[in-house]
Amino acid sequence: MNTRTTPLQEQEMALFVGRRKEKGHILTLIENGLNCAVSGNPGVGKTTFLNAIAHEMKVKYPVVRISMPVVDTAYFYKKILYGLTELIPGGEEEIREKLVYTQEVETLIRFLFKGETLSSLEEEQMLSLLGTLLKRQELWRHRLFSLEEMRRASVKLIEALGKKVVFLVDDLDKALGDDVPKGAAPERLLAFFLENYEVLNAGKGVWIFSLSREFYDDMQGLLNAETKKSLLAMINDIIPLPAFTEEEFRELLYSRLDGRPEEMFAEDALRLLFGLAKGNPRTLMFLLTRSLRAALDEESERISAGEILSLMSDALALDEKSLAILRQASEDPYVIAGDNRLKEATALDTVSLSMRMGDLASKRLLVPDYIDKQKVYRLPFIHGGSITEGGKREK
Repeated sequence: MNTRTTPLQEQEMALFVGRRKEKGHILTLIENGLNCAVSGNPGVGKTTFLNAIAHEMKVKYPVVRISMPVVDTAYFYKKILYGLTELIPGGEEEIREKLVYTQEVETLIRFLFKGETLSSLEEEQMLSLLGTLLKRQELWRHRLFSLEEMRRASVKLIEALGKKVVFLVDDLDKALGDDVPKGAAPERLLAFFLENYEVLNAGKGVWIFSLSREFYDDMQGLLNAETKKSLLAMINDIIPLPAFTEEEFRELLYSRLDGRPEEMFAEDALRLLFGLAKGNPRTLMFLLTRSLRAALDEESERISAGEILSLMSDALALDEKSLAILRQASEDPYVIAGDNRLKEATALDTVSLSMRMGDLASKRLLVPDYIDKQKVYRLPFIHGGSITEGGKREK
């Protein structure tokens, strides 16, 4: 069983589900040597998707993984160089030495500026770093990597590899900075691409980036034609990763719970979990983890919707009457304001129930619908039917 919220790693690809269309499309682009990007909301599985691509590609081509947690072009080049020096067995000792030297100097500078005490460093590491600074200034300048030298070295190594290499760059948005005003991200990204044009077009390198959904929306509506044309010359396609479908969610559930979710959760609980997660796998894994931990503490056999709502009541910020409505919605395909069971459970009349349901809909916890011109409400993402029936997959 694996319900953690962190991305799946390459050795866990047996648990990867869905994304068949997107995966096939991006593999075709790679085969044709075309750069591209994937975009999606937080938690929708961009990093897991890139890991799946790496798993698929590494049998044919060298793969270099780069995560961009900071706004730092030098960091970008260093990750490229570290990845490539591992792929090239020999002949690049000078680049390796300069990388190590530069890293030592930067590490010491960070500690000095943060005011860290010497005890926070290992003695051997401190002696090495101090030895670095005690060298003559001319030697320092000779061995310390400048930004331009790292750029040239990156181009040199990509070309020296002599074959197609796939670069997977995760969270490129973070490299653009947190101060990017709305609508300006594409222009900032274009500037990043132009700054690194020589590296991104060196040798037989193919680049795949992950970007936020906001960036994709900006691309669709806020770009002028010239900027869009320039960007698409650098990245040939942007592939959106949508929320999972209900069927993909069901497959994900069985994959992560060893093919036996019905042994751990009642049907109404699973419907509620699907409705709360709304197709976001990270949210589903978070809810599964919290529910299973609570059940373990209380030695509960099968978790019910009521237990999940009790566990999540503070996070949902709902009173008992609204929670009762959600509990009923998890049991039935839809709820209506005139339901006598709801009136009895909440001690509310039809008008008050209608207002409550409208409030839950505004919070995206219910979705309004119509049956024979009568207004009803249902859980989001769930469209009736059993989650467990016919949903089993082999372990």
